[in-house]
Amino acid sequence: MVVSKMLLAELAGLALAVTSVAASADEATTLNEIMQGLNSNLAEITDGLLSDDFELIARGAAGIAEHPRIPPEQVQLVVKELGEEMPAFKQFDTRVHDLSLEIRDAADSLDRNAVISGYRQLMDGCLACHGAYKERVATALAAYNTHSESDAVLVAAETNAAMSILTKEIVVQAPLDDVWHAWTTTDGLQYISGKSNVELRIGGPYEWFLDLEPDEHGKRGGQGSHVLAFLPQKMIAFSWTFPPSIPELRNADERTQVVVLFDEVSDGQVHVSLYAHGWQESEPWQRGWDYFDRAWGAVLNALKQHLE
Repeated sequence: MVVSKMLLAELAGLALAVTSVAASADEATTLNEIMQGLNSNLAEITDGLLSDDFELIARGAAGIAEHPRIPPEQVQLVVKELGEEMPAFKQFDTRVHDLSLEIRDAADSLDRNAVISGYRQLMDGCLACHGAYKERVATALAAYNTHSESDAVLVAAETNAAMSILTKEIVVQAPLDDVWHAWTTTDGLQYISGKSNVELRIGGPYEWFLDLEPDEHGKRGGQGSHVLAFLPQKMIAFSWTFPPSIPELRNADERTQVVVLFDEVSDGQVHVSLYAHGWQESEPWQRGWDYFDRAWGAVLNALKQHLE
C-alpha cells in the first residue's frame, strides 16, 4: 500500500503546493516543507480510500485545508510574476481549501462516494492550476535561496520537470463496465495489444506487449510495468516504461507513473482522464515526453473507436 500512497500524493501534492499562497496556519515554512506536508496529507487520503479508513481520510483532508503559509518573500515573488492574474491564481487556493473541507465532512459522514467525488475535483483543480501557472511560478520561486542566475535557471528547470504532469482526456460513449474492462483486463486490451499480461492487484503485472518482438534485452513493449493502485471502476494507476526508440531511458529501466480516472458523467457516457508523471529534466526525458504526448492521445482515441 505504500507505493500507491506515494504515487497519488506526488501527483497532486506538487500542484497543491504552488496554489498555497495563503492558508489558515500561522507557521511560516519553506515551499519544499509545504510540499512534503501536502504529499503526506494526500497519501493519507489515498490510503484511506484504498482501505476504507475514513478517519485517515478526514485527517489528510484537514491537513490540506490547514496547511502552513508560504513565506512572505516567496509570495511576493509570485505576486510580482503574476500581477493582475493573482486573484485568479488565488481562487485555485480557495477552491482547494473548500474541497478539502468537503472531503473531510464526507469522511466524517462515512460517505465514500462523496469522498471520491471531492478527490476527483481536487485533482482537477490542481491540474488546471498546474497548466495555467506551473512554469511561471516555478521560475519565480527559483530565485528564492539561489546564489546566481545560473542556479536559478537550474532550479527552475528541475522544478518544472518534477512538477510536470502529462494530461490527456476523452469522453467515450460506452457503459462504464466496458470502459473499465478495456483498461484492466488482458481480454479487454485486445484493441491495443493481442499479447498483454494484466493482473488487477497491487503489484500485479500491467504489461502491453503491442505485438512487438523482444528487444536486445529480451523485453517487449511494456514488460516489467505493474499495477500501483486501483479503485474498481474509478481509478487504475500503473508504472510505465519507455520505448526502444529512447534507449537511454529504456535500458536504464526508467519509468513514469500513470493514473487513469473514470467518471460516468451520464448513463452510457464515461469521461476518461489520464495523468502521467514522474518526469525528469534531460534531453532523453524530453523525447520521452514528446513520444507519450502522442502515444497516450492515440491510445485514448483507439479506446473511443473500439468501444463506440
